[in-house]
Amino acid sequence: MVPLSLLLLLTWNYFLLASGKESREGSVLELNVFIPITSGSITLDRLSVTCKQKSICAVKGSEVTLKCSYSNINIKTVFWFSEKQSANWRKNNESEDLTLDSDYSGRVKHQISSGSSTLTISDVRERDSGEYQLMFIMNDGVKHLSSAAVSLTVTDLQTISYDTCASV
Repeated sequence: MVPLSLLLLLTWNYFLLASGKESREGSVLELNVFIPITSGSITLDRLSVTCKQKSICAVKGSEVTLKCSYSNINIKTVFWFSEKQSANWRKNNESEDLTLDSDYSGRVKHQISSGSSTLTISDVRERDSGEYQLMFIMNDGVKHLSSAAVSLTVTDLQTISYDTCASV
């Protein structure tokens, strides 16, 4: 028996890994197939991203600004997303721009400047608490997940305490 390993590229974002045993006659006696399902068309590559603040504590109803900087000359566009909003995504497992999310309608503003991206969320709500990341779409269409995230904790004014924000 000769071991057989095969790696095939099915699409630009899905891989098929097949392994099995081959008999002397060349027929496959056993075949195991493994298809890792990635989140949308995100590659495993991550871009180097630096966020001004890694965690932000805000009072309900206030305005917060999330800012991250990056360097890559091949970026076509960039958007902010939050994994907690995945139930609202039109395509399963494909992150979407928060400016298109109905939960944030009229409350978010995204500004892109050379090498940085800023997301301002006004009238923050407790349900806005969560992790926010950048998604980069390169000139060749490949998507890259940012290497950093900003954690937002929103609390009611009556319940805010040093311990609540310090633990973030």
